[in-house]
Amino acid sequence: MKRIIHRDLKLENILITYDNKIKLADFGFARNLINGRDYTKGVAGTFRYMPPELLVQINTNSTHNKLNFASDIWAIGIICYELATLRHPFMTDDEIKMNLVKPGEQIRRICIDEPVEFPAHVPEDMRELILRMLDKVC
Repeated sequence: MKRIIHRDLKLENILITYDNKIKLADFGFARNLINGRDYTKGVAGTFRYMPPELLVQINTNSTHNKLNFASDIWAIGIICYELATLRHPFMTDDEIKMNLVKPGEQIRRICIDEPVEFPAHVPEDMRELILRMLDKVC
C-alpha cells in the first residue's frame, strides 16, 4: 500500500478524461510516508486549500511540518464544498483573485467565526460529509 500525501489538492489539479475517469495532477509537493519519515521542512501547497494547522505554521514562521493525511482530507473537503456551492467556504472570489486574505485572517475565519453555511440545495448527508472533512484542529 502506498502512503502518499499529495499536499496540493485543489480543483486545478483534478482532471477528467474523455471517458470520465478522474486523474490527479501535479505531484510536485507529494511525499511518500515510508520508514517513519513524517516531517518536512517548510509548508507546501495552495493557501486557500490549507488546513488551519498549516496556516498556523505559516503565521508563526515554523520550519518543521508534521505530515499526515489530514491536510489532504481538508483540501478534499474544500473542493467538495466548492463543487456543491460554487464558492469557497472561507473566502470570497475577490479575495482569492486579489490574494487579500493573509494566514492570520484565514485562521480566525476557520477557527473563530461562525461555522460553514450551506445553501438549501445541498443535501444533508453531503453537508455532514463535508463538515467531517473540514474538522478544525485549531
